[in-house]
Amino acid sequence: MNTCPASYGGGDGVPRYGSSSGMCQWLSVSSLLHACLIVPFILFSLHSPARHMRSRLQIELFGMVADRQVAEKKVAQQAAPQRREAYRPPKTVTYRTVATESPVSVHKTEEKPKPVEPETKPAPAAAVAVQSVAAAQVTTSGADAERQRQQSIRTAAEQEADRKRRYGEKVTKRLRSNVVYPKEARRMGIVAVTQIYFWVTESGQIKDGSLRVKRSSGYAALDASALKAARDSAPFEKPPNEMPLIVDINFDVKT
Repeated sequence: MNTCPASYGGGDGVPRYGSSSGMCQWLSVSSLLHACLIVPFILFSLHSPARHMRSRLQIELFGMVADRQVAEKKVAQQAAPQRREAYRPPKTVTYRTVATESPVSVHKTEEKPKPVEPETKPAPAAAVAVQSVAAAQVTTSGADAERQRQQSIRTAAEQEADRKRRYGEKVTKRLRSNVVYPKEARRMGIVAVTQIYFWVTESGQIKDGSLRVKRSSGYAALDASALKAARDSAPFEKPPNEMPLIVDINFDVKT
């Protein structure tokens, strides 16, 4: 803002600036210098409270850290004696062993009298003879029992063989009664024997696959006639048990 006074001249009413302009310039320069001095002071005043707060905060934090370190140090100093007391090694106690003589007890053993063995008298001759006879009887009875057992086995086997023989005779008689002498062989006067073999089951039937010519007569017609006679004669009387049979079939003109 310009405070320099203006002069009016010429009668036209227009302001004129004369020799007083130098004074105005000095005033402007002086105002500017004062402003330059005042502005930094104002800025410094504005920022100094913030710096003061930061400094105060740092001082308070530093004080808190220092107090905490002091408290931890005191706790560590108080706990150290307790740890030293807790790990104090136990006192070593030494025991001494004293050897003492143990009392020995002595017992007096009394000698017992030896038992008197009775004298063995020789047995009388009559008693010895009785024992010998009894032993001989036992031996004889054992041998007799074995002979009886063997005799029973032979008797049973002979009876079984006799039953089979008599049964075979019955089968042979029945089979021969059914033999047909081929006419051609009879006309030619052929005389021969065909031996056949087969098994008889417990029911009296010829066992399947068992019938065959054991010894051929030399003539196929005679062998075929013998096999046919066996098949025509079955079933037979029931045997004592399942058994094989061998039967001779005679082909003779005189029969």
